Amino acid sequence: IELLKKIPGGGQHGPHAVEAGPDGKLNVMAGNHTKLVEGVSPNSPHKNYAEDFVLPRQWDGNGHAAGILAPGGHIYRTDLEGKNWELMLAGFRNSYDFSINADGEIFTFDSDMEWEWGMQWYRPTRVYHCTSGADFGWRSGSGKWPAYYADGNPPTLDVGVGCPTGTKFGYGTKFPAKYQRAYYILDWTFGRILAVHLTPNGASYEATMENFIAPKGLVTLGAPKPPLNVTDIEVANDGALYFTV
Repeated sequence: IELLKKIPGGGQHGPHAVEAGPDGKLNVMAGNHTKLVEGVSPNSPHKNYAEDFVLPRQWDGNGHAAGILAPGGHIYRTDLEGKNWELMLAGFRNSYDFSINADGEIFTFDSDMEWEWGMQWYRPTRVYHCTSGADFGWRSGSGKWPAYYADGNPPTLDVGVGCPTGTKFGYGTKFPAKYQRAYYILDWTFGRILAVHLTPNGASYEATMENFIAPKGLVTLGAPKPPLNVTDIEVANDGALYFTV
């Protein structure tokens, strides 16, 4: 066992996932309670983040993330020895996993804040195209940025209420071509796997989604909803898609 870096996390909101990028470096995702590692490069793509408000912020009524400031959930890039760390992008509420598509672009499925439903600053679970230097605008309490803020980055797809866990692109599956290219995202709350279909659009992508695996109760009124609390997903050498619960 070799220690690359100590990442000061906070329970379920600590360091979450690692993926090797096409440049041979490691991308490391951390949740919004995670403090920055020591020695982040001053030349990182994501920098100069701040907390500026016209109206006073209302902290979460249940105390969630009270006192925790930007950058929120974030992604680093580092070499295989863990010596040089760049803060690539930030502003997630608490993304749990991310995946890299055939174009070398990073995508993630970010969490909402459940008990903010109905508040004007509520933001649903979302798919984000994780571009270099991006800020997706998570701020604690009522300080979250709306999608229309000019200095933020909008979501690729609003999914709705739920609880994001694992994600994976369908490359290597023995599926029809459309589903080989799909981005599969797992929703623990409703026990479903969604297939997200991405189409290049300008400098980014647009997306649609469909239930790929879901309890009948989500699609048929009055049908039972057996638990299927999906947690992670992987493509195997046999061309099948495996998932854990």
